[in-house]
Amino acid sequence: MREALRRAFRASDNRKMVEALYRFLCEAWGISPGLGFLMPAGYEQAHASYDPDNGSIHLNPTLLAGSRVACAYYFLHEMRHAQQYLRPQDFPPEVTRGLSYVVQYDGKCFKRDSDGWKSCQLEGPEAYFTELYLAQPHELDAGDFAYETVRSLADAREAEELEALYHFWQPAYQVIRTAEMPMALDAVYRRIDAAIITP
Repeated sequence: MREALRRAFRASDNRKMVEALYRFLCEAWGISPGLGFLMPAGYEQAHASYDPDNGSIHLNPTLLAGSRVACAYYFLHEMRHAQQYLRPQDFPPEVTRGLSYVVQYDGKCFKRDSDGWKSCQLEGPEAYFTELYLAQPHELDAGDFAYETVRSLADAREAEELEALYHFWQPAYQVIRTAEMPMALDAVYRRIDAAIITP
């Protein structure tokens, strides 16, 4: 497995690398999300995204011309999200619970149900919502998977870049302490539920 990933990671350009990693992981995990290199409307500035409604991963085309490490990291992060949504049985409940929620830094939040996504606006500081977003178990899992996979393939120079990228996306736990985060996440999910049920 590692040798196949290594060959994919060392492809001649970033697009070929992503496509090789994609094929390998689709076969290994038994999933087949879509894969595109244009960001959907409203997400043009994002590095990458996974859309559970159409089952597709989107990568910003700027990644294809940039760093191999960043391109692989962001792709693998979103590929892990695809696995979380498409094979929830592979993950513990604390990871899959948050897949029905979106928490944004400005307090704009969403919940997905059988009728689609419903939104609400919660009050609170940006640092609070940013920390909640970063500390959600499905985000931590996706970040850890991307980091550990790239770390196993990177050379020493690439490893330095990877460390900086990984730590940038880790919660600082300055607003909410680590031990308090599960309760804080539970509370914000309940706030979203209440705001959507009784707007």
